[in-house]
Amino acid sequence: MKSVGEEFQKKIIQTARLLDQKLYHKIIPSSSFFKPLFSLFLNGIGWALAFIFLKRCSVPLANGVTKRIIRSRFKGEVPPLSPASLENIAWAKTIRETYIKDGKKVLILILISHPKTTPEEAPMIGKIMWSASEAATSIAPNSKFKILQAIDPFALDSLSFPIASLYAAFMAQGHIALDRQPFERTVLARFIFKKFHYSSIFFRILNSIKQGDLFCMALAGGVAHNARILYTVKEFAHRIYFLGLKNKISKHHLEMNLIKILTQETGCAPITGVLSSKEVQELKTYLIQMGIVLDKTESLVKDLEEELFLETPYRFRFFRALLARLCRNGNALLILPLKHKGEGAVEVGKPVLMSEYEKESEQIIKSFVRQTLNR
Repeated sequence: MKSVGEEFQKKIIQTARLLDQKLYHKIIPSSSFFKPLFSLFLNGIGWALAFIFLKRCSVPLANGVTKRIIRSRFKGEVPPLSPASLENIAWAKTIRETYIKDGKKVLILILISHPKTTPEEAPMIGKIMWSASEAATSIAPNSKFKILQAIDPFALDSLSFPIASLYAAFMAQGHIALDRQPFERTVLARFIFKKFHYSSIFFRILNSIKQGDLFCMALAGGVAHNARILYTVKEFAHRIYFLGLKNKISKHHLEMNLIKILTQETGCAPITGVLSSKEVQELKTYLIQMGIVLDKTESLVKDLEEELFLETPYRFRFFRALLARLCRNGNALLILPLKHKGEGAVEVGKPVLMSEYEKESEQIIKSFVRQTLNR
């Protein structure tokens, strides 16, 4: 039985999937009685392989296996890093070593931009992951390189059914998996993959970083309109929910209402990254009806316009929660950004060391995300 939260999650995913179908003419594959059973069999193989070659082996071997998996995702030469990128990696390593000498703990987060999932850009996913693994392991060679990977059908729809089943279980066992569509699985599969439910992902990310893993993730996926629906609009709803709306509407309903307003037109804001005059007016009208004063609606809509334009959103809630839990007792979080560029190039940005979350942190994050993760 699905929870209320899952019902809303399903509606949001369906909205994103419909936009995918319109833009990319994707066809949702039909299922059969034997397909889920065969999928579980393949899951078991992937699970066992990851247990042997990632979970129970030495750090160098586990990282080597991960790099081989990444390398299989693109052909040709690995992307060379520019002198500036190499300097930024060396600087990140120096920061870490300096803090360690002072008896402090430095936790590492590798943030990457996410190339589009189109046939033209898809190989770049492997290239940027390869560069991330090389940079991370040169900074801390004795730490395991862990990747955040969505393992639901929506995320793996570009892979063949057998490969997707093997890969999902392999990543679930050896890395940090995220299942955004648990309601799409059979009862048995839901039980097996329960640990990877989207509602618990933040705590698994937190534990991985706390354990000293080199944690690598993209703040958003490779389809801009999906990122805008799943993160930008949802986080906009979260911000205005606490402006006196808590007793008027549930946060889930507020999210869905805003998504409906912004996905009505053919060239809607999540697709174009730009609010049309009609969408601006409907948003302002809705916010005023909810009791938010006119002056406040102006600034709220302006903030939304600025973030919608970006392919990679700010993710303030993620950073706020992460820093609040990690940066205690003198600990610090070292963030290293990687951005993909044209012609298969990858750029390593300047590392940022954060030790707490303050009022000024949001401006730092805004600038950091805009400059280092958006093209």
